[in-house]
Amino acid sequence: MQARKTWFAGLCVFLYLCGSVYTLLSGLSTLGEGREYPYLYPAGLIVLMCAALFCAVAVCTLCARFRLAERLSSHPLAASALEWGLGAAILLASFGVRMVYIRHFPMEPESDYKTYYEIAQLINRGTLLEDGAGYCDYVSMFPHVYGYSSVLALVMRVFGSSVWVGQVFNVFCAVAACFFLWRSAAMLAGRASGLAALALAAFWPSQILYNNFLAAEYLFSAMLLFCLWLFLVLVRVDISDGEPQTGLLLGHIFLGIALAMTSAIRPMAMLLLISILLYLVPSQAKLPLRPANDLPVSARVMSRGWIRGAVILAAYLFASALTTKSVSFLVDRPLAGGSASFGYNLLVGLNQESFGGWNQADADYLYDALAQTGSAQLAQAACRDLAMQRLKAPLPSLLNLFFHKYSVLWANDDYGSTWNLLFLDQQGTLTQARQTFLYAARNLNNYVYLTAVAFSALGVFLTVHRRGTWAYVPVTLFLGTVAMHLLVENQNRYHFHALYLFALLAAVGLHLLYEECDDYLVRGRVARTRVLEEKQAERAAMARIEEAQSYCAQLQQQKMEGQFDMASALKSGHVRVSVSEAVEKEPEKEPEKEPENVG
Repeated sequence: MQARKTWFAGLCVFLYLCGSVYTLLSGLSTLGEGREYPYLYPAGLIVLMCAALFCAVAVCTLCARFRLAERLSSHPLAASALEWGLGAAILLASFGVRMVYIRHFPMEPESDYKTYYEIAQLINRGTLLEDGAGYCDYVSMFPHVYGYSSVLALVMRVFGSSVWVGQVFNVFCAVAACFFLWRSAAMLAGRASGLAALALAAFWPSQILYNNFLAAEYLFSAMLLFCLWLFLVLVRVDISDGEPQTGLLLGHIFLGIALAMTSAIRPMAMLLLISILLYLVPSQAKLPLRPANDLPVSARVMSRGWIRGAVILAAYLFASALTTKSVSFLVDRPLAGGSASFGYNLLVGLNQESFGGWNQADADYLYDALAQTGSAQLAQAACRDLAMQRLKAPLPSLLNLFFHKYSVLWANDDYGSTWNLLFLDQQGTLTQARQTFLYAARNLNNYVYLTAVAFSALGVFLTVHRRGTWAYVPVTLFLGTVAMHLLVENQNRYHFHALYLFALLAAVGLHLLYEECDDYLVRGRVARTRVLEEKQAERAAMARIEEAQSYCAQLQQQKMEGQFDMASALKSGHVRVSVSEAVEKEPEKEPEKEPENVG
């Protein structure tokens, strides 16, 4: 099934490019703040971007020049073995680096991470209702907290309840996310670009530095990328043979359920669902040229994009409702739902004094409303109503808030370093060596991050004059993340899952850059061949002209001398005269007369 290139896709591409430019400008303006040489860091970033672009163009040109893609495609088994071998090596290396890091940077859970860990402990012991009444109230207001905690509890039940077990589980989730990113990029951009995306994500500095936190982002990202990979697999299935497609139908049902499970970890998974539906609904798959009644019903159903979307949506809604009922039963509380479920996040996100970040005043307002009403739904609704009042603020102040929140979320990739510096310092384990390392890693974070953003923008830009591509789905997912966090609570770490999208789109950019280089070389070869043929034709024409000029000069010379070569004219037959034979014959000798006798 081919993605359709609609006006909406063009709008998303335009907005993505605008957002990328603003991200780069924000990053450049804040990169050197508080440093000894503040202007050196932005200049270094620009040099790095130019060098990276030059290297990418050079490598793509060399690969196109020596036809490496064609040579590998002629040996599919060897190419596949090489790809999987390199991919496995990168994944193992990433796993090893992360394990070494969490060994040398131990971290005790604090803040939200402590909440996840303690709820998981209570679930594991089966005493959540007895010993965790406050946590049950918390889950009733924020049901997604139970999702990650329940998975963590299951892991701890098997391997032990230490913090180390949770950290190792997050390492496995990080490697799984890299794996699904690799396979998705390979489908969208080919083997080489897929490996490039894998290498970028596997050793992304901030994601490695964040691995010692018991954060839900790793599990969420792994499940989100699994859903994206499964979607790409389903839309690439060829149904043009007209065979029954029952398995394909079941695959779409499973995708809807997987998206619902991902939403139970973090509600932002619904953004991927919306992105999929926006591009799937107007699409249509090709069927064989047969009468409709000769085709299986499942094949006809799966040829319609809107039916596929309806199947995914129905499965998602059913699984989400079942999950909500289950969590409500387990915490013995009615959960906040509907528009009220985002009330508190919206209230915090529109707080101009805290610039959309967490603040104690809004947290107290939520718990006071819960104490007064005794209902999570009513408490969240009260927060929503107050948030609507904040939306009535003057437009310039709201726009200023939105742009500030955008810069906080996207201007840098510092969270891995800054959160380690903060919590290690609070726990008294921040040594001088660790501090030096984390500050150095912060600079590397931002260089890698902003360069990846630039290459992802290049990839999206190069899709403008191409056919429709399913790469529009991660583009729209990014825009949905931006739009949501302009309104709700905002933190720098909330862009965690988008880093994989940047790596994916950067891989698409490398693939399209290779195609541009290949087209350039092909056009160059054609142009050189045409020039050579034109020169050969020109030389042949000049030779004929010179021959004609030589002949004309010879005739002119003869005319000027006024001579006529009778012998040549006679030989060539241009002149015939009746006396010619007589002229050519020798004269006959007369017989000698005998002397007369005298006398």
